[in-house]
Amino acid sequence: MFDGELLYMLDIDLTKLEKITINGVSGAATGHVAHIEIGVEGQFFPTPAVFSFDFSPDEFGGLAGQLGFFDTYIVEFNRKAMNVVLK
Repeated sequence: MFDGELLYMLDIDLTKLEKITINGVSGAATGHVAHIEIGVEGQFFPTPAVFSFDFSPDEFGGLAGQLGFFDTYIVEFNRKAMNVVLK
């Protein structure tokens, strides 16, 4: 999930996207689903991405989801070393 302003930077037409409702701890928000490619170290893969204007970029930078990211990679988090390893 990403800030909706990125749609304009990526030149994605908002009017052609599926609109969905996102429910979370703090309530509901409107999201727009775009099918994009995300790359990690030169390897790109297609994934659905949700963009929402209901999140402030100062408070929320993005969130990787289970579909399209965590089901593509084995992800290791090392909080102490402050790094992430993708396999």
